[in-house]
Amino acid sequence: MAMKRLDPEAFQRTRDQIEEVIYVPEAAHLFGPSLENACRMAIGGLHLLSAGDQALQKTLVALERYRGRIFKLMSLFVQPSEPFSVISHGDFWINNMLFSYKKQGGEMAVQDVRFLDMQGARYCSPAVDILHFLYTSTFGEVRCRHHDELLRAYHESLDGNFCRLVKGTPLEGQHAMSLDELLNEVSERELYGLFNGLWIMTAVTADVDNIPDLDNISLEDFHSEESLQTWINGQTPSYRRRTRELVLEYYEKGIM
Repeated sequence: MAMKRLDPEAFQRTRDQIEEVIYVPEAAHLFGPSLENACRMAIGGLHLLSAGDQALQKTLVALERYRGRIFKLMSLFVQPSEPFSVISHGDFWINNMLFSYKKQGGEMAVQDVRFLDMQGARYCSPAVDILHFLYTSTFGEVRCRHHDELLRAYHESLDGNFCRLVKGTPLEGQHAMSLDELLNEVSERELYGLFNGLWIMTAVTADVDNIPDLDNISLEDFHSEESLQTWINGQTPSYRRRTRELVLEYYEKGIM
């Protein structure tokens, strides 16, 4: 964001090297069925838990209404919107972060962090990476207790680093964006977190002793009821617990 305002030409040259690789028409035949299948898997698995749970039953009915248009919705959420779009990571979850630690006062504390696996980088609102992280890499209890606090912490760090980078330039004294502007960016794209979370949750919660052979999964499998049932039967307790938390959170907030 600082580069975008300080040196627009250099920023544009960098941006020109980055192309959306997932939510484009050329990839719809692959990622569209995959997203839809992730939704169907969640609904199928959670139906097994819904007996006597009226809140979950209502949530699954609401989730069903999005079937058939998830790829189109997600494509809209990642579209750039000015003035706040920036170069984003694109696959911002915990397994794409490396932490270094140092002992402090008898405890290990994080000293530094590096991001990797950036082939999915895109130009979009920073809210996309925020939602990607929150709904793949935190538990429902953490979001329930600290959601607003985490967004405030993000904003404080963003603004502090922006002010540091523009110090001594004509932009000194300006701010990256207000907290309300950040919250609005997140709110307008909130459903991205739901469908991206459902999409990635299978990998996040996979049984390490029973990981599917991705080389043997075809596009036809995404349309196969037999394959769907096999995947539902293979869902881990962690998957069902976390997807239940995820869909209920969205329903109870009135987002879905």
